[in-house]
Amino acid sequence: MIQSCSNILKVFSILLLFSAGILNAQKNQEELFNEASSSLNLVVDESGDVLFPKEYADAVSHYQTAVKYKEKSKSPADIQIELEKVISILTKINDSVEERSKTFGTVLIARQTAVESSADRYAIKYWNAAEDKFMNAIEDHSDNDYEDVQNAIPPVLDNYYNAKKYADFANNLAFHWTPLNNANASLANLLAPLSYLHGAAKLDKILESISGGEDMDQIKISVDDASALFNKSTENAKKFSGRYSGLLRIRKDAETAGAEIYASDLWNAAEEILSETALAFEKDRTERAVESSLDAALKYLEAKHLAVRKQILSKTDELIRLAEKEDADEYAPKTFNESKFLAKSVTDMIYSDDYDYSNLKNLAAQAEAKAVLAINVSRTIKEVDSNKNSWEDLILAWNIFGNRDNIAHEKQTEYALPVTKEVGGAAQTKRIPSEVAGIFNPNEAEILESGDEIILRITGIKFQWLGYSLDDNAEKILDRAIQVLKYFPSSTITVAGHNDYVAAKIFNQEISQRRADNVRTYILLHSNIDPDRIVAVGYGETLPITNDKTFEGREKNRRIELIIK
Repeated sequence: MIQSCSNILKVFSILLLFSAGILNAQKNQEELFNEASSSLNLVVDESGDVLFPKEYADAVSHYQTAVKYKEKSKSPADIQIELEKVISILTKINDSVEERSKTFGTVLIARQTAVESSADRYAIKYWNAAEDKFMNAIEDHSDNDYEDVQNAIPPVLDNYYNAKKYADFANNLAFHWTPLNNANASLANLLAPLSYLHGAAKLDKILESISGGEDMDQIKISVDDASALFNKSTENAKKFSGRYSGLLRIRKDAETAGAEIYASDLWNAAEEILSETALAFEKDRTERAVESSLDAALKYLEAKHLAVRKQILSKTDELIRLAEKEDADEYAPKTFNESKFLAKSVTDMIYSDDYDYSNLKNLAAQAEAKAVLAINVSRTIKEVDSNKNSWEDLILAWNIFGNRDNIAHEKQTEYALPVTKEVGGAAQTKRIPSEVAGIFNPNEAEILESGDEIILRITGIKFQWLGYSLDDNAEKILDRAIQVLKYFPSSTITVAGHNDYVAAKIFNQEISQRRADNVRTYILLHSNIDPDRIVAVGYGETLPITNDKTFEGREKNRRIELIIK
């Protein structure tokens, strides 16, 4: 028996050593990735990617191979070989970059000033010529043809200087040209589309001529022609504004109400009709312009009303939908109908244009309160029906007969916060009750303190790439999260959704917002938390908690956090 126990202990010790070895290898690999990544960035800072383009491209290729190996769980040895190749190549570049920088110092400065002027966009002919000659000079330097290098530098500089000159001219036209700025300020693109489009077409051809490095004197003649067209569009826009000032006031009201954001489809439709009106006006089709202007005014009004309604009643609409899911029309029909009636009254006032915002907000708040009450009444009745509570419990809680044993008060204070203690030398306003530690399994969540906030980082919900739906496992973990939230009955809660960096930023933002919205909705449907206390915010890829360059890191960054404040 003793021998058997001894053998077990030996096996256990071997397993511990093996596990420690794996963890150490993973740590070393992560450090090697960081070293390679940092080295790549440092070489760029020293212009090594420009002065040693082939070598730098090889280093990047090996780094990308290492990342793919990591994601496919290939052997650590293969990954290490690729990363060591990266570091070896970059080390060679660093050994030679200073010497080569001295040779091409003036070229690098000229190139950088051209880059800052967007020469690679606006002066393509001269930019490409400069880049080609520069790369040839670098090859000559690698071949120790130093005389050819010295002969190549003046033409390279001339091309970069010309690229900058042409690009500066294009930048001035695109961003600082008075005729264009005046036309844009007068909304000529909308109010005088015919002459504005002619000017814009002329400007496009000018920019093409600049990109092609054509004769500057000829380009300046074309600029004068475009200037006349934009000045005409500004004049026509002012005439339209004087004739249809009422329509533009309605448009301004819709814009002020946020129609471009909250009623974008209607706003865009109204803008299109406005452009049609202006085009008819510019072509002296007066009857068509008048008819079209009325259509535009109606569309702007519709957009304005919808925008105001969304801003005033969005929370009310959400609560009414939640009440419907709780069968409030069956269990609390009177209160539920009062909420819907108040919401309809607000809508009617908005669409009649007979209101002030303070009155709308007041009525909307009443509708929200009624919806919340309907939700709570419905849940309470269903709890009694399912035998979770008895009528006696409810009567005592409501204190109908003056009973001092107020169960509602007991439930409210059941999760009172512990006494504030010192953390990190500073008094904190929120504490993590000891009972919370046992709610989650170790792989499900982390509970952190940050100032006066408590962060519940949910690690057990594994979102697929671009995924945002909640599976059974996610719902079980969120049920535990709801238990934690009961310990903070007066706190505000932010459901923070996060994503990795792989997709486009705007797409990552949308996915993270959907994750946060789904979690918030689940919490509201499965708790008694006031919707006013909890908001959902998507942060996209902006707040990673670990390296996004590995599969494991990206999986960790696709997460949900509940920030309790």
